[in-house]
Amino acid sequence: MKTFYISHVGCSKRLLDCERIKNYLHANSMREVETPEKADYIIVSTCGLSEFHEKESIYLITEANKKQATTIVYGCMPAMNQERIEKVFDGPIIVTKDLEKFDQLWDDAEVKFSDLPDANFFFQVPNLSFKEKLKKKLQRIDLLYPLKLYNLLLSQAERMRRGIKTIFPKLLSSPLITRVPLYVVESNEKYFTVRVSDGCLGKCSYCSIREAIGRLKSKPIPEILAELEKAVNTGHHKVSLLSSDTGSYGQDINSTLPELLQSILEYDRRITIDYIEDIHPVWIVRYQHELTALIKTKRIKSFTTAIQSGSKRILKLMNRDPHIERYFEALKMMKHAYPRLRLRTFVIIGFPTETEQDFEATLDFLNKCRFDEVDIFQYYETKNMDSASILPKVPLDVIMDRIRRVQENLANLTITHTLYEGLQKK
Repeated sequence: MKTFYISHVGCSKRLLDCERIKNYLHANSMREVETPEKADYIIVSTCGLSEFHEKESIYLITEANKKQATTIVYGCMPAMNQERIEKVFDGPIIVTKDLEKFDQLWDDAEVKFSDLPDANFFFQVPNLSFKEKLKKKLQRIDLLYPLKLYNLLLSQAERMRRGIKTIFPKLLSSPLITRVPLYVVESNEKYFTVRVSDGCLGKCSYCSIREAIGRLKSKPIPEILAELEKAVNTGHHKVSLLSSDTGSYGQDINSTLPELLQSILEYDRRITIDYIEDIHPVWIVRYQHELTALIKTKRIKSFTTAIQSGSKRILKLMNRDPHIERYFEALKMMKHAYPRLRLRTFVIIGFPTETEQDFEATLDFLNKCRFDEVDIFQYYETKNMDSASILPKVPLDVIMDRIRRVQENLANLTITHTLYEGLQKK
């Protein structure tokens, strides 16, 4: 029996792809092994989101090449920066949107990719006490940027920071900085993850991922409900919805995101949608009334909506909706309908031509919205991005200083929110 090993860099959507690949290989009488040394085939799922992700992907490819196995490179990076891969690898490459081309690698495969349903997986959030949550939050913030206030008041956190800095220097140099959520779900239940669509309708100038994932391809609602049935039948009612462009769901099949959410909530009254990934601001504004009515049921708990910048000028250069006032009002309406709704956002620091005024607009917007989680990205560029032609570029030292200032700003907000949350619990 042939064996395989899969390594993964990147997002949860590609992790779902890895699950599909596993199911495909299992269906064709292959066995997964725990180490690459024991594998006949090594599949490396890559990511090209940032320099950090590209380096991790190249490292995994290089390590796989040292083994006796046949290496197969998969994922988004081949479409985003194929030249970098070709410098270290000359074997089979499959881009994300062409997942079914795995069939071409095994002529004797009895089960085809198209014969298999999409994959799902469960994930679980630990049930932490307030003290444990506070400790983890302060550790994470201190790791990102050791504020003088923490150093004065939290000597233990400072000692931990020094230890972490020694053990994990690579993490500290990552251009992707993620802040932990201010509000942590307390549950011992598992969350059932469903992919609602593939591809994207966006044309953001800084993005080349769309070249890897292709155009929008929505999954029909009956198919999604059939996947949910597997969770309900096993007693799981917490659901997570994944997609690269969830807000545009249904535009290719005469449906909409609100219609999908309504169908899920009506399918079983016990279901709660605990996380929705990636609702573009334009869809937040377009569906604000429908979404607010659904959120008012308190059965939609959180979602991600990437603002990317608080500057209208920069948003125009990004090919994104610059009408952030309407976006803010829509979010405020939703939070008013359900105050415990958790909102996550992304921002890009250092987009070409970003001025101090543009940056201050982003800070102001973050302070205004008070998102529960903010992921900060250093602007990263490859030559096939539309934004590559926009000049001048922002110097790296300026970008890093601005990232530091965002971290400091968010840390101050986190302290206020965390202490307030603790007082509320008492």
